[in-house]
Amino acid sequence: MAGYLKILRTDLATGTHGRTAEEYTLSYVTGSNTWVKTFDYEGLLTVLVHSIGLTRELAGDALHRAQRQGATTVPSVEISANDAQAMGLMQAPSDEG
Repeated sequence: MAGYLKILRTDLATGTHGRTAEEYTLSYVTGSNTWVKTFDYEGLLTVLVHSIGLTRELAGDALHRAQRQGATTVPSVEISANDAQAMGLMQAPSDEG
């Protein structure tokens, strides 16, 4: 499935010991399908590099853009439905129908 990634900085979450951490929503969008999951910074960096196959530099640049601007996209990404499920991405309900 060829598509693109959309990364949104969604909010600050309060973690253990009162620490706050940024949360990001990763959306993988193809034609009429969207897969989504929320990650912390390190978790998303790991998925982008080790599961999706972006270079560490490209993944870091995308995350920095999302931090500064609130959102960013990464074009021309291909993830199979099985791989999306294996990464824990959930298929969003379709707007069509």
